[in-house]
Amino acid sequence: MAVVTSKYQVFVFLLLKGFSFSMTRRGVRTYDPPDVRGYFDQSIWPEYEKHRDEGFKQVPYVTVIDGNQNRTSVLKRVLLGITQRAHELLHLENS
Repeated sequence: MAVVTSKYQVFVFLLLKGFSFSMTRRGVRTYDPPDVRGYFDQSIWPEYEKHRDEGFKQVPYVTVIDGNQNRTSVLKRVLLGITQRAHELLHLENS
C-alpha cells in the first residue's frame, strides 16, 4: 500500500467493534462449506489482527475508535479529531 504524504493528509477514523461482535456477526452467516469449529478464533481473527496492525504501521494518521461506545461518544471523538487537525493545518498555513 502506497501512502502519499503532504501537509494536507487526509486522516481516517476507524470504528472497531472487536472480537465478540465479529464472532457473533460471522456466526449468523452461512458458509459453503461451513466453518469448522475454532476456525474463527484460530485463523480468521489472528489474520485480521495481523493485517490490521500492518495497515496501521503504513498509515500513521488512523484514529481507532472503540465501536462499542455510544454514538454520542463516537461523534464527539470524531469532531475533536477534525477540530485538532484543522488547527494544525491552520498553524502550518500561517507559518
